[in-house]
Amino acid sequence: MEGGNASLAISLTHSKGIPLLDMMQPLEAPDTHLVSAAIGWLGLGNVEEARAELASISPSQRNHPDVLEVRWLICAEQSKWDEALQIARALMASAPERSSGWLHQAYALRRVPEGV
Repeated sequence: MEGGNASLAISLTHSKGIPLLDMMQPLEAPDTHLVSAAIGWLGLGNVEEARAELASISPSQRNHPDVLEVRWLICAEQSKWDEALQIARALMASAPERSSGWLHQAYALRRVPEGV
């Protein structure tokens, strides 16, 4: 763990067996720990605690792609598709090379009332 950066290899699977998060790029501590804790709470089915962990993320890191990924998962779990769509678009803008942003947008877009 040189320079305080660590990579988290995390695989989170949706209840339907769909892998939602495969690899996260490094964040600085303590934000890394908060994201990891949020993922742990999601795995336990406690969405409110996951959301609370993300609320403690440094303001400068709240739009980091890894944080956006977990925020999207929380919204999807709560069927908040309008918010999930906004997060997916923010993820696409901040990390267009991540296919997950594009997939999250498609998934959310099909579920919002005005979606196609």
